[in-house]
Formats: sequence, structure tokens, C-alpha cells
Amino acid sequence: MKLIIIVELFVNYILLTLFNTHMLQLNSYFFKKHFKWMRKNWRKILIQILLILPTTIVCMNNKIFNGILIIILAISILYNAPKRNSKISLKFTGRVKRLLFADILIFSILMFSLGIKNYITEKLIILNICASLTILLANFINSPIEFFIRKKYINSAKKILNEMPNLLVIGITGSYGKTSMKNFLYSVLSEKYEVLKTPWLSYDDIIRLKGLEEMVETYYNSGQFSNTVKVLCKQFDRPFLLYEALSDEYRARKMHEKKHSREAQYQFIRDFAAARTTLDDILVRQVLTLDYYLRDYARKRPSFALEQDSYKEEIRAVCLKAFPESSYKDVIRDYHIEVFVPPFTDEKQFVLFDYQHRDPLDQNAEIRKI
Repeated sequence: MKLIIIVELFVNYILLTLFNTHMLQLNSYFFKKHFKWMRKNWRKILIQILLILPTTIVCMNNKIFNGILIIILAISILYNAPKRNSKISLKFTGRVKRLLFADILIFSILMFSLGIKNYITEKLIILNICASLTILLANFINSPIEFFIRKKYINSAKKILNEMPNLLVIGITGSYGKTSMKNFLYSVLSEKYEVLKTPWLSYDDIIRLKGLEEMVETYYNSGQFSNTVKVLCKQFDRPFLLYEALSDEYRARKMHEKKHSREAQYQFIRDFAAARTTLDDILVRQVLTLDYYLRDYARKRPSFALEQDSYKEEIRAVCLKAFPESSYKDVIRDYHIEVFVPPFTDEKQFVLFDYQHRDPLDQNAEIRKI
């Protein structure tokens, strides 16, 4: 009977490992995301543990108790067996295989501790109870390996994309039919090319993409933060990580819950730079000021801009020199002059924003040093 219990514990551990691996895969192998799933599904995890706890009395060597335990373990095996109606099954990718290999190593180390023949049942019970944690430990052990593998793929993708400067990118938009169109294109293109498609997206992934889309739309597509984005991008390995960090910070500050003024969006970037980058605040405030005045001649100076009162006389002198036939009032009515200082510039510079001449693409004012 004890042998049957040992076999059942071993089978149950395999099923628990596959289940937890599957859930971790669905959570994109992110610890934070997986812990959130565990909190949400604590009842299921509790049932899995409760079905194992009675095995602690196996040491009593009572045939009646052991017979009951065999039945309970059989129920546990049935409960943990993969469901055929699962919408998304476990994919045995390279990462999953490495994860299972690390889990086997953890299993072997514990089983061989204190001798392979000693406390077999007790060790199997511990492994079954801690199955949801051992897979996380395996994922943690593998994290440096996965980092280098991911880095390799990213660099490879960058190299390929750099070799195709004229790559055609087609976006499919609309309220309905995007997935159907994706599947249709996949079927057509697969006849001639090697094609990859995403099989599914979880709700969390959709929310994540929605956040990224909002950040790209606000801080890139709007054209109002072009210089600021260039500076921020240098703080991240690739632009995607910048917009992901912007989205995370945006939601952490609950800014997605209501609309904000233009100045508030600029102030958020200043706060973001202070929290998520090593950029000098004086530099950030000036590049934000540059972008702010490029779009519009704001009569009210934004709160994040550096004070200019100490440069009033110098600005007046520069204006009269640049426009000798115009009065100072006429110049500042039609133009904005901003003084930029290090570390944003190498030396103090007077920059004129000409709103009568704008870029035809982004409608930004023409600027020149005076």
C-alpha cells in the first residue's frame, strides 16, 4: 500500500508541475503577473494542498488510513489532470523544456538529500505541497539564461530590421474583424512564405497593449514631445521599454482615469524622468520647454519651465539687434525667445521661435539661434 501511495504522490507531483508550468506560461513567465494570478485563484491552490495534507498520516502504517489515502490521492490526480476542454494548452517550447529541466534538478536534489531510500514519502509530500513554489524557483534559477537568450533574439531581430530599411509594415485597424483578417492573411501568405502569428492574447496583455498604444499616441504620434522622446530613449535599451515604463508609471499615478491638460502631460514626463531615469532635472525641464513652445506660443509660462526674469535685459538687447527695424513689443508679440543653458546646451543660447513659419509635417514652429 505504501508503494501505491508513493507512486500516486509521484504522479500527482508531475501533474502539479505541468499545471503550474502551464499557468506560468499563460502569465508570460512574469513573477508579478503570476503572483496576481495565484491570489486570484487561491481556492484552487488551497484545494490542491488540502488533497495532499492527509498523506501526512501515512507514517501511521494503518491499512484503513492508507486505503483512504490511496482514494484521496486518486481524487487529487483526477483533479490535477489536464482538462481536454482547455482553451489554450501547454506549449512545450524551448523555455518550458528548460523550466522543467530546472524543476527536475530541484526534485532530484531534494530526493537525494538524506539518502535516496530515506524519507521518500515525506519528501514527496513536501514536493507536492510546494509544487507551485518549486516551479517559481526553477523560473528564478533560469532567469539569467532566459535574459541572455532574449537579448540574443532581440539583437538578431534588430540586425535583420536594420538590413531592411524599406520594410513595409501594414497595420490592421477597426472595431471588428481584425483577428479574422489576421488569420486570413496568415493562410494566404503561408502558401509562399514562412509566417508567424500570435495565437492569442490574454486580457492583461490587451490592457498592456492598450496602455502602450495610449503612450505612443500621446507622446510620439502627437509630435508634441519629439525632442523629449529622443532624450528619454537614450535611457532605455529600445523604444518599446520606454513606452512600457511610461504606461506603467501613468497607471501607477492613476492618470489614465481622467483627461489631463497639456501642461499636466508635460509635468508627468518630468516626474517620470525623475522616477525612472538618471537624467538631470534641469535638462529635462529645458527639453520639455523646447517641445512646449515649438507647438504653440503659450502666453502663460508653464510651471516646469526655468525662470527667465534674470535674462530680461539680455533678451531685449538680443531682440533689438536681431530686429533693428522693429520695437521690442512687436518682436515678443510675434515671436518667443527662450534662453537655454547647460546641461541642455554647451553654453547659454538665445533661441527664437518663429510661429509664422512652421514645419508642414508636424506644424512645429521654426527655431533659430539669435
